[in-house]
Amino acid sequence: MGLLHWIKLALIRVLLSSMLIVTIGCSSEEVRKEDPTPTTDTQPTPPNAYKLKVSRHDSLSFNDSGADAIFSLATQVAHDTACDIGLIRDGGITIFVSPNIVNSPEDLDNLMHQPGHVKVLNQINWCGGVAPNILGCAPIPGDSYVVVRYQPTLEGILWLHEYGHNKGLQHRDNPDAVMNPTISPTRTNLTTQECTNYKIASIHAAATDSPSPSYDLQQASDKRSRTVREFVRQVFIHGVPYEEARKFGLEDVPTLFEMLNDEGEQEYWANIVVVLGIIGDEQTPDRLIQFIEGNGDEAISPAQYRAKTSAIVALGYLVNKAKSLKALSYLQNKVNPQKWQEEKKVLWRSPFQASMTARDEQLSSMAILGLALSGSEEASKTLEAMKQPASSDSAEKFQRQVGPLVQEAMRTNKLVRERGLSEYYRKRGKE
Repeated sequence: MGLLHWIKLALIRVLLSSMLIVTIGCSSEEVRKEDPTPTTDTQPTPPNAYKLKVSRHDSLSFNDSGADAIFSLATQVAHDTACDIGLIRDGGITIFVSPNIVNSPEDLDNLMHQPGHVKVLNQINWCGGVAPNILGCAPIPGDSYVVVRYQPTLEGILWLHEYGHNKGLQHRDNPDAVMNPTISPTRTNLTTQECTNYKIASIHAAATDSPSPSYDLQQASDKRSRTVREFVRQVFIHGVPYEEARKFGLEDVPTLFEMLNDEGEQEYWANIVVVLGIIGDEQTPDRLIQFIEGNGDEAISPAQYRAKTSAIVALGYLVNKAKSLKALSYLQNKVNPQKWQEEKKVLWRSPFQASMTARDEQLSSMAILGLALSGSEEASKTLEAMKQPASSDSAEKFQRQVGPLVQEAMRTNKLVRERGLSEYYRKRGKE
């Protein structure tokens, strides 16, 4: 059966099957081996097919037909540039319960060593280094990668991009390349050599067991002159590129505030708050804190959640650049999860955590990441104090939970203080 014929069959099957619906539920206490959704084991097999096992976090409702749709799109992208490979699901989707969010190298390592090639979860804030709102992360080479859910029309490109890293591919500057570090419907080009890599490089030639896996997190050199509005509307796979963002200035801040007030820009809010942190001044923390604490007690969307948590980390950028004492004080206070409830200013409900306690623990983890990126000596003292004996059972539980994160935050804080953020991000993923 030819590849084109296979693609047609796969697309017809996808259209007839129920498509993905993302819902959030409570985490179970144990790992279920199979997704409760019936599996489809009669998939047509294309030539040069690569079978990948898919695993998802317990809080995501993501079924076999949803994964098949993404693999079909990835295969179509490859075929459109005459690369005759196919990606298909290997068995039913399995489920893991932890971690829900990647905040540290330990979280990522935990996921990489769980069964499956593709791990789907809710949020990534660490990939070779700290950066909020990452969409995908894969060691080069490797035997698996992690991704968050994103726009269905772009997920095929995202999965193919991260699988390319597993196959040893690096980023490429071509604006149409699948391996460009930003994604869009036009990023569909694969070179002959890239296609060859997909075919001959074994996915099992993994680097995940090495002490320091390698990640390609460098941004393509974009010589195009962009407005700040155009810049934040890009979809960055590995987080907002720091060096590109800092080219903007205070004159761009009003435009970003305007976009942050526009519900129509919600998809880009996470990028917007990060750029505000990178280029803002002593007035910016008030606006970011207002954004973090807004929305009353309503249930917020995944896009809002990622933006609000990214804003917490962005306060760390402001401590570094603007020497903002207000941003520093806010982060130091909020590393204690109980503070989010005691002060009754953050009442919204998370789409990713089933309880307010779990929500607050993750918000405090984001504050820890903010202190890490601040490079501040005072922030370092706060992080060091978190290693002291806890004063309550709940505090001791949280201390054990975030111990590896605090250790990584202290390391990052020291690197940023010694090298600066530009050098930290230049070397991110390389050491």
